[in-house]
Amino acid sequence: MFTHYLTYSFALNFQRDCFLLSESSHPESRSLTNSVDRMVSALGQALEAREEKERAKALLVSVLCLRDCKEVLERSGGMPAPMKGPYEILHGRLERLCSEAHDRIRCV
Repeated sequence: MFTHYLTYSFALNFQRDCFLLSESSHPESRSLTNSVDRMVSALGQALEAREEKERAKALLVSVLCLRDCKEVLERSGGMPAPMKGPYEILHGRLERLCSEAHDRIRCV
């Protein structure tokens, strides 16, 4: 569970960075904030899910929303350098959690 807490903390930090970027008149601020909000919300649902299938689905949604954040940033000039490292860490953690959840479903 501690791993999940750290991942959630990384997600909240990434969300904050996206909000700060949006406040500085980012051209696609609405798309960016929508995607990052959905990512954090889905991750929260995954952490609270009681069934493995629910957890796996919410984690997948979270990963996809995070990737959407990257695409939005790429469409508007690229991801700012200070956000690249946090994005990669968060993406790796979410993918690992998603893979582990998927493996648990296959074992059941």
